[in-house]
Amino acid sequence: MQTPAERALVAHLVALLPKNGSPPARLLAVGAGRSLSVENQLTAAHRTFVSDRVDVDECSVADPRVERSWVCSAEAMEPVESGAYDAAFANYVLEHVPDVRRAAAEIHRVLRPGGRFVTSVPNPRALEFRLANATPLGFHRFVRGEEAWPTHYDYRTVRGLVEIFEGVGFRTLQVDQFAFVEGYLHRFPLLGPLGRLYDGAINRLGIRAGQGNVCAVFER
Repeated sequence: MQTPAERALVAHLVALLPKNGSPPARLLAVGAGRSLSVENQLTAAHRTFVSDRVDVDECSVADPRVERSWVCSAEAMEPVESGAYDAAFANYVLEHVPDVRRAAAEIHRVLRPGGRFVTSVPNPRALEFRLANATPLGFHRFVRGEEAWPTHYDYRTVRGLVEIFEGVGFRTLQVDQFAFVEGYLHRFPLLGPLGRLYDGAINRLGIRAGQGNVCAVFER
């Protein structure tokens, strides 16, 4: 189930990238593994780009839109050229990074002046992520029904994430938050509708502490 923060991430990239028929933008996928979900959605929106990618695991894919792939962490992207990218994105990656400040500095380095970084992350203060952080990784995988990785939440809060990126030279353009407990509960017939009701109430009331899905846009 796609999260509202991922939908927002894609929407921001669609608004940023050129349409088909224009020179392609250069895009860096940070921590994307071998997933082409975001690239596929951008292509469906008729955007033109050439994508490179970095990940701590093997991330090369045979796809005409992807040129180069490097196995390295977001905190140490030495093989990646400085000032080379129009945009970069990280889709639910930064919560797994032990040193977000180093990662932010590296992302700043590889973007051209005026380049954008779009990221989706969990809000560590939201109920579902407090519970997830207090439970074993295996249980987390069972509830979500998909692969999961250890989390660090090095940025601690949404405000902390903003301060880290502004501290290395970024300008914050937008921060969107959404409640999405349903994303954890939709596999369970009785709990999924309750999660949807909870999300609706939290979003209507604008309770930021309860909005666990975050999409942030930063400009170099």
